[in-house]
Amino acid sequence: MRDREAVWPFFLLFGVIGGALFLGAWTGFPVYNDAYFVGFVRELGPTSIGANHPDQPVYGFLLQSLAMAFGWRRGPYIAIGLSSWILLAWQAKRL
Repeated sequence: MRDREAVWPFFLLFGVIGGALFLGAWTGFPVYNDAYFVGFVRELGPTSIGANHPDQPVYGFLLQSLAMAFGWRRGPYIAIGLSSWILLAWQAKRL
């Protein structure tokens, strides 16, 4: 029973930090590199991304796949970003 009592502050802290990251991502989208992606999708369409990255075909393919799947709505990209950071933190902890 004592272990459960020691864990709840961790979840509380995780919720506060995750909430702050989510709020910042939701209200700040698009900024910096995100605006580059959204500009391509809005102006030229999602199929133009791969053609404009001939020197980075894998990167262009990944961006084009995301654009065709989600468009330029912010929710899916915020979820991808947060899950990537959580995965990175888990991997760092495992090291």
